[in-house]
Amino acid sequence: MCDGAPDLCSVRITLSLLAAVSWTLWITRNNTIFRDKLVYSPLAILFQITSNLVQWKKLCRPGEATKLETLAEEMKRMVATLRPSWTGVG
Repeated sequence: MCDGAPDLCSVRITLSLLAAVSWTLWITRNNTIFRDKLVYSPLAILFQITSNLVQWKKLCRPGEATKLETLAEEMKRMVATLRPSWTGVG
């Protein structure tokens, strides 16, 4: 599955998630400041984080890629269950 110790694999997955969140927030910030693009729903940010994880799985080792894909699928399911009143949509 993962190369190395299991906890090293978990650390890499956690760092990938942190990188996806940080990158998405950075790009969203830049789009807001420099391109006057506003995000009207937090769902857009969550979907972009999920998209980044899916795209970046190609850069991971095979076992880690599978775990990253599982994490992305769990996030998609979680986002799909959010109520519109919480997200500010509708």
